[in-house]
Amino acid sequence: RCEQGATFSRQFTICANLTEAERYAIANGTVTEDQQASIDSKTRDLTGYQARMQVRATISSSDVLVSITTENDGISLGGAAGTITLTISASDTDELDAGEYYYDLELVNGDVIERVLQGRFIVDAEVTR
Repeated sequence: RCEQGATFSRQFTICANLTEAERYAIANGTVTEDQQASIDSKTRDLTGYQARMQVRATISSSDVLVSITTENDGISLGGAAGTITLTISASDTDELDAGEYYYDLELVNGDVIERVLQGRFIVDAEVTR
């Protein structure tokens, strides 16, 4: 979710094989020290990867409204830390009408392409003064 005309920025960490209890604790902000140690041990090393994300009006649309990648500095990968930072400029979000769009985020390692996230991308109308 982002505001029209504002810079969109999100950071998250990619982990593998989290338990249901770990997922629940992350979602609710109740991670214990033991859980955090377990989660940290499951962080995915993104060294050598590239990433790309596209926003489209519909899931099946061939028109790409926003495209960010590691190559155009819209996505930063944190290597062994497993972090992904997404940034869409205010000028790019300003070009989107308020409404619902769809996105996918892929990791690329050589010929292997892996979709790690997909879903709705909501743009809220800019607050007028």
